[in-house]
Amino acid sequence: MRALLNFAGWLQRLIFPPRCIFCSEVVSVPGVCCKCQPVKQETLLAQPKLLPQNYCLTFIDAAYSVFNYTKPQVRRSMQRFKFYADRSMAEGYAAEMTTLLRQIQQAYKIDALVAVPWHKGDRQNRAYHAAQVLAKSVSLQLKVPYLQNSLQKTVKTKRQHTLRLQDRAQNIKNVFKVKDSLQISDKVILLLDDIITTGNTVNACAQALKEAGAVKVIAISFTASTNYNFFTGGSTYGTK
Repeated sequence: MRALLNFAGWLQRLIFPPRCIFCSEVVSVPGVCCKCQPVKQETLLAQPKLLPQNYCLTFIDAAYSVFNYTKPQVRRSMQRFKFYADRSMAEGYAAEMTTLLRQIQQAYKIDALVAVPWHKGDRQNRAYHAAQVLAKSVSLQLKVPYLQNSLQKTVKTKRQHTLRLQDRAQNIKNVFKVKDSLQISDKVILLLDDIITTGNTVNACAQALKEAGAVKVIAISFTASTNYNFFTGGSTYGTK
C-alpha cells in the first residue's frame, strides 16, 4: 500500500509538477521561487490573524490567512488556480498555509481538518473544488486527518462574489450541515477555504460545526481581503 501511495505521489508530481505560485515556473520545492521572494514579502499579510472587528466571524474562535488579496500578484495567482484550473500551484499554496499553521498548531491542538464545501450543482462551472484540493494537501503536510464529507452544503446558492455585501450573509444562511456529528463533537476543527473576504461563508460553516458539537473552529485561508469592516458582534458560543 505504501509503495502504491508513493507511486501515486510520484505520478501526480509528474503530471502536475509544483510551480511557483506567482510566476508559475516549475520549482523543486512547492511554494515561491527565488526570483519571486520579494513579491512574497510584499504581499504577505502583516497580521495573519484576522481580527474579528474586520470580518463576520461570530462563530469562529480564531481566523488566519497568509496573503493579502488586494495585492494584484495574489489576485492573478488565485484566479489562475480557481478559474483556469491551474492545480499545479495547489501544493505551493498548501505549503505556505502549512508554514503558518505549524506556528499555531500547538496553541489550538487541532484534531481534524474540514474544507468549506460546495453544492453538487457548483461542479458544472468549475474544473475542481479549490478548497478541497488545498485541504487534501494541507492534511498531508500537517499530518491532520481530513474529514472530506463531514460538512455539506445542502442548497445551491448564488455565488457570494456576485452579491452586494449586505446580501451575502442571508445568501448562505442555514445552508451548511454536518453529516455525522460524531466526527465533529468535542473536537477542535480547522476550517479551510481558499479566500476570506467578508467572512460570511466560513462563519456559516463554523455555526454548523459548533451546533454539531465542535469545541473550537479555527479558520485558515490562503488569502484574505482587507477591505471589509462588517463585524456583527456577539456570538452564541463566544469567541476567543
